[in-house]
Amino acid sequence: MQATEHTHAPVSPRGLRAVPGALWLVFGLLAMNFTVVGVTIYLVSRDTHFAVEPDYYQRAVEWDASKAELARSAALGWNAALDAPDARSASGNRTLTIRLTDRDGQPISGANIDAVAFHHGSAATRIEFVMVERGAGIYQGEVPLRDAGLHEVRLIASRNDEHFVTSVRQDWKRAD
Repeated sequence: MQATEHTHAPVSPRGLRAVPGALWLVFGLLAMNFTVVGVTIYLVSRDTHFAVEPDYYQRAVEWDASKAELARSAALGWNAALDAPDARSASGNRTLTIRLTDRDGQPISGANIDAVAFHHGSAATRIEFVMVERGAGIYQGEVPLRDAGLHEVRLIASRNDEHFVTSVRQDWKRAD
């Protein structure tokens, strides 16, 4: 009868078996994968250029209600014209001016306007503010958005039982 050779991993002087080279390769690749995933999560979570719409799930659930609200806003016939000058105010911010008019072009006074403004290139940084009436149908608010690029201002204007919701997108120059 012929003796068969059994090959085993080498035994260290302490009696422990050595780990084969292929297994080290697997552990090394797993460690590299964990490192790449960790760095990616870190970079994405701290970069303001990547943004998720706040309350996106709730807004999706209430999609029909949102569409109905936009239809009611359109039926009011109100219009919001946004002016965002390139100059800074005394406080160093950009002063946004909204001219709120009805379907006949007449100014709408006495409205409360809540707004949210953000730069599309840094959509995670959203500025919420209240616009103050400065004259007949003229409302102003200051925002620290000085960079050039596409900006969005979302408005909710209310007067008595009337509610107007709109969003205005404009390409702004850098405020100097």
